[in-house]
Amino acid sequence: MMVALGFGFECLTAIDSRLVTAQCCFCFVDDTDVIEAGTSVDQSGEDICTSVQAAASTWAGGISVTGGGINPKKSFWWLIDFVWDARNGRWKFRRKNQLLPDYHLQIPGLSGKQEGLRRLEPDEAEKTLGVVLAPLEDPKAHLEYLKGITKKWVEQVRSGHLHKYDVIP
Repeated sequence: MMVALGFGFECLTAIDSRLVTAQCCFCFVDDTDVIEAGTSVDQSGEDICTSVQAAASTWAGGISVTGGGINPKKSFWWLIDFVWDARNGRWKFRRKNQLLPDYHLQIPGLSGKQEGLRRLEPDEAEKTLGVVLAPLEDPKAHLEYLKGITKKWVEQVRSGHLHKYDVIP
């Protein structure tokens, strides 16, 4: 549905300049990442907001038609754009206060009313498709998540008790 409507992105690979066409969604059961990007390097984050909103609305509409819904409280988004930092000689992520600080992406919530989605900074990590990540690629958040899971498991094993008939030989 989304690809047929023109959503998604295309890019050239850095090494051999091959065209990569990516479908706009990565899905697993009820967890989906919708990707929308500009069509040229000359488009800024501000330029693609209309297509990002259209992609979000289309996806939410498609889910609704099939009897499902998107919970805005469990949803979030990043608006990713870069600016050249001449002082350090490298590209850096634009922060929310530099990139449409008042822009709100909205979708129909579970009640059918339009609701805003949480917008995150490029270094704010969130769990998606079972992995805690952020565009800025700091692995610390995912490691902390894994430590938390491990500690919970250790506590459950430590405080649990197995009878000899609980174990299958």
